[in-house]
Amino acid sequence: MTFDSTASVWICVLTATDKGSSIAKDYIRLQMDEMNTGDVVILLGTYLFEMGEYKKSKDYFENLKQRRGKNDPNVSLGLGRAHYALDEYKEALQYFASARAIYLEKDPPDLFNAAKVALYAGNAFRFRSEYDEALSSYTESLNFYETLGIAESLSTTSVLSSLVLILNRMFPDQRHRDTAKAIHLLARIHVARQDDPKALTYFRQAFEIWNVTL
Repeated sequence: MTFDSTASVWICVLTATDKGSSIAKDYIRLQMDEMNTGDVVILLGTYLFEMGEYKKSKDYFENLKQRRGKNDPNVSLGLGRAHYALDEYKEALQYFASARAIYLEKDPPDLFNAAKVALYAGNAFRFRSEYDEALSSYTESLNFYETLGIAESLSTTSVLSSLVLILNRMFPDQRHRDTAKAIHLLARIHVARQDDPKALTYFRQAFEIWNVTL
């Protein structure tokens, strides 16, 4: 994918076999489901990001922002993710905050995408060693998923895993009750997935912490 500065357009040339075409269609469908949008223009920027072309993805979304304005949360999310991948956490957090606000202003609020943004923001705060802010963002993400009734989803597992990491940073001795709660929730998710060995491991970890803190 290249940018034609004369025509001010991005040019994407794809060549696919029948099998490749099928894979491409599946990829597009999956990304649209995950983003909760049918916007193919956004998908192209996401594709660049998924391919590891973070600078190109950032440039793509910057160009798109100039065309669409600042009120498209998917553009802000795309820019936030690109800046995050480039270790530009301050800029990433600004775009995540913008995307979050717009998602929540929708009627009804887009809690699914707001939850994703909160997770990304939590990760950015964690890498900036701003642990209180990270904890707040992870907790908000969990609350959104719980409100949606998908507390046992793969997305929630990612949030909880990040939450355990941040709590371990804040409480290195791993004897904090909130850490045990997060680990216990991870165990319950693995029970729902019928992954009993992992569930048992997490239940034991949670029990050990609770046993010490009682």
